[in-house]
Amino acid sequence: MDTLEHIDEFESVFRRAEREQFVYSDKKIDHVLLVLDEQHDQTEATIEALKQFSAELANVEKWDTLRVGPNTTVQKLEEDVKGSPADLLITWRHLHEEAIVPRCSLGIYVDMLTQATDFPILLLPGSVASPATIQGRKCNTVLAATDHLAGDHRLINNAAAITNPNGKLVLCHVEDDQVMERYLQAIERIPELNSELVRSRLQEQLNRDVVRYLQAAQQSMKEAGVPIQIETELTTGHRLATYKKLIVSHKADLLVMNTKDDDQLAMHGLAYAMSVEFVEIPQLLL
Repeated sequence: MDTLEHIDEFESVFRRAEREQFVYSDKKIDHVLLVLDEQHDQTEATIEALKQFSAELANVEKWDTLRVGPNTTVQKLEEDVKGSPADLLITWRHLHEEAIVPRCSLGIYVDMLTQATDFPILLLPGSVASPATIQGRKCNTVLAATDHLAGDHRLINNAAAITNPNGKLVLCHVEDDQVMERYLQAIERIPELNSELVRSRLQEQLNRDVVRYLQAAQQSMKEAGVPIQIETELTTGHRLATYKKLIVSHKADLLVMNTKDDDQLAMHGLAYAMSVEFVEIPQLLL
């Protein structure tokens, strides 16, 4: 048995051991907390537009509001939000920062909320200074974005829950082509390995586990009677540019992403870049 076969056998044993099965969970949103700028005077209109946007939000039993003003510290907002029993937090970028408009961030309040709280956060399009309306929009096509879909039950379940009945959920798995090429070039410098064979089989193996997991997710939701269509997009590319193309090609109404990283306080790089870049589409940040 040659070196490559030994590596394949060793890898296969561990892949079988670590393979995760999709676990479907029916997510319900009964209580929403709207975090608004102090000067926001369209609360009822905003709530009505949200109910029209998502069938799940139309069934919300309780809507609370929390306002950010000149005397609201980041610490005070964090304490108030953490004391809420809400299932979902909804807000805009750049709360109470109209004079600053920090184009390369979400604003100090939203930055904190995405990392210091466990709430899913629905980030509405635009910003406080320049909001984009969701009036007339429908949450019919949802795009769930990640580079490691396999094992990501929470992302898929939350994305499925907010997709309108008879709508479409697109599960997107994008491998970074630059990172992939770096590893392949390193492999090519190992004389014991057949670099051409590794290059041809690596993407195939990476995709195999993702496809198996996504098929399990589709089957589980079908058996549970979830009334949505599920599609998959598996590709390699420059992630930010690739996701931008996917949003446009699918005419996505909502982007769903994981934003927390166990190893750091700040939102991890790709999710933050997408949150800042794609300002015209509502985003569900988990």
